[in-house]
Amino acid sequence: MYKVTETGVDRVDHADRDNLDDREDRYNSASDSSSTANTTGRKVHLLMATVLSHDGLRAATANEDGEVQLWNIASHGTDATLWRTMRGLRSEVNWLSFSSDDALLLACLDNGQTDVWDTDTGKRVAVLGGHSSWVHFAAFAPDDKLVATASYDGLVRLWDLAACRAM
Repeated sequence: MYKVTETGVDRVDHADRDNLDDREDRYNSASDSSSTANTTGRKVHLLMATVLSHDGLRAATANEDGEVQLWNIASHGTDATLWRTMRGLRSEVNWLSFSSDDALLLACLDNGQTDVWDTDTGKRVAVLGGHSSWVHFAAFAPDDKLVATASYDGLVRLWDLAACRAM
């Protein structure tokens, strides 16, 4: 677990919401703990989800305020550059997932829907609704034409992305 501060990224054994202010954050590293990106200099909140793009050039993070931020990590150094902020999510984000070409980003929400975002324009292009509880996972099929969503309502739904409807 790491804490992002104005002075850099520090490894911590435990952090909770009460110990964080609006200049600090924590996140779990899913892979190489020696490779972290400094995202300081901006107001950072508790991160709810994070994912790396397939090409390794971008990262997406979702904060507790319902914003999704895309970061340029192409330099593979210690500094990440904020590339785009996607606003207007109607609920807290639980999971993020890139399409195979990194052109689309899924954001699973507490309100039972999954938003589909165009990463180049930063615009929402589809809303996959219909779950009665929060969506905790979503993934694209290898051809990016279908999306699977899983919810705490006990259902897994398959979606035709072009038609924006459940199959």
